[in-house]
Amino acid sequence: MKVLCVGEEWKGSNSSALFYALSRNGLTVNLINEQKYISANAKSFVTKGVNKIIRPLQIRDFNEQLISSTQKIKPTWVLVYKGAYLNPKTIRYWKEHGLKVVNFFPDVSFSAHGENIPQCIPLYDYIF
Repeated sequence: MKVLCVGEEWKGSNSSALFYALSRNGLTVNLINEQKYISANAKSFVTKGVNKIIRPLQIRDFNEQLISSTQKIKPTWVLVYKGAYLNPKTIRYWKEHGLKVVNFFPDVSFSAHGENIPQCIPLYDYIF
């Protein structure tokens, strides 16, 4: 069974642990690391300002890559960890192509991480 996993990947992250656990249990995991598309670690005032300006372009590129990867990988289902940068259009695409879409959300507030999460919550098949 192939699963497309969407989230951060860095040593010690909960999302990485979840994705690797699925792999160790026999699933074929294809990971899209959102950190490769979204620059969120700026320190200086200028760089933070530039990031704010280009963030919508990064989010668009990220979602386009998710759709492109789906076409190539042909997963059985999709697992999204939080999903702060996921657009509703991407989830609708997955569902139109017969994929179950699952969200794992470990935080307490759906609204503390931007506007995309509250828009996407009703679209998931399952939320944990």
